[in-house]
Amino acid sequence: MPNREKAARMVEELGHWFVKRPFDLLDSALKARFSLVRASISGSGMPTWSVFTAGREQFGTEASARVIVAAQVYIKAQAGWNSRENLKGLVSHSLHEAHAGGVRAYVGDPCISKDELLLPAILVDAAVEAKHKALSTTTAGDDDHEWVVARSLIESTAWQCLDDLSHALSEARDSLVGTRGAHEILRAAGAKLISAVVAPANGHGGSSLFESCVRVSTLPYERAAVSGTLLIASQDHECIERLVSFTQAIEDDDIRMFRKLLETCGTGKRLLCDGNEIYGIGEQMAEATDESVFEVSFCRHGIWSLLHADQELMRVDYGLPGLPQPKVPANEVQTAIDLAFPEITTSRRAEITALVTEASDLEHGTVIVISDRATEEARLLGAQAVQVDACGITAERLSAMSRIDGAILLGEDLDCHAFGVVLDGLALEGQGSRARGARYNSAFRYLAKHGNGCLVVVVSDDGMVNVLPQPPVETKAKPRGGS
Repeated sequence: MPNREKAARMVEELGHWFVKRPFDLLDSALKARFSLVRASISGSGMPTWSVFTAGREQFGTEASARVIVAAQVYIKAQAGWNSRENLKGLVSHSLHEAHAGGVRAYVGDPCISKDELLLPAILVDAAVEAKHKALSTTTAGDDDHEWVVARSLIESTAWQCLDDLSHALSEARDSLVGTRGAHEILRAAGAKLISAVVAPANGHGGSSLFESCVRVSTLPYERAAVSGTLLIASQDHECIERLVSFTQAIEDDDIRMFRKLLETCGTGKRLLCDGNEIYGIGEQMAEATDESVFEVSFCRHGIWSLLHADQELMRVDYGLPGLPQPKVPANEVQTAIDLAFPEITTSRRAEITALVTEASDLEHGTVIVISDRATEEARLLGAQAVQVDACGITAERLSAMSRIDGAILLGEDLDCHAFGVVLDGLALEGQGSRARGARYNSAFRYLAKHGNGCLVVVVSDDGMVNVLPQPPVETKAKPRGGS
């Protein structure tokens, strides 16, 4: 086994590659870090165990004698399943206690190196993890064959990372060349979560549905972008009503037929799938009392979501799984309102917030400008806009006006004065983002020219929502002599 200095370097390298990078893509607030648990299993004197986290040895001999006993039992049992799971459970509990309950500890399979036992562990902030949706079902199968399943994308990512860490430790690699990158780890974790949720439907959990959904989401049908919903449930589920039963079921990896059949999905109608086959068209008549019915909703080109009971478990963006995020960060909306209209009433604040939420649900991108000079702006920009008699902005009007290029111009009272507006503005150094599209950058230029009394909502075609203005990002000054 490597000495302490080498172990510290190993933890830093493995932790950055297999833990920090993939988990930061999910949610950096999880503060995921890698711990290497080392247990002495031979030699004279008192057995010891130690834990390295972020390159530092954290605690040693007094941490938990039970772990040492469990490690010795594991060796004597010749790596039996029960002794292995007992050892992992004790290590997880000890790590949890060592951090005063503030972390969730995921522990991987042990491997033996000379006279020591190595266990990879991943620690995440327990409070942050609890904020994300997770299922309650932990196992699948029946009395004859039962197995543990992932309850969330965080959990499946941890397990996938631990699988890769265990392989890296057992092979004693000197280089990480050829190992999976963060995107590949998350993609494998997404497939693992899909396998967990289809287990009640197909009885075994094996499924290529994740990759099929990734491919279907980018496949147009007669030039139309993908839309529709797949309902995952067993073929005899009591909560599902079949409207059409296919004489011959369609394999879920028959991508073109899968995509074609999605066109049959109307209001409330779903394709029915058991995780391996698409067996009909139907609808869900009642909520299942257990976690046995799931939905895959195809949102727009390349983007789809996994849901249970209308709650999003995972959103996949061009093959990259991620945790559900609010479409509109509440703090961003309130900050923008405060900056644009410092003396706004509580009721008007609520109306603007509701409008932003309504705009975030549009099927296509748009820009909404709320200005205390809307009447004057509509007159000045009349040659590059469609002026209208002032009218309240209803959901129907918002949907109709957003279907053409250009911004929708509203007054502070939320009456509409124009739409299809081509915004003018000033180009300032350091404003905007070259990574964003024309809507986002034109909003910055418009605000630069018009200053206070103006709020802009930018809804991108990919579903991203920004509300401007926002306070400038503070940057730390470089120390003298720094490069």
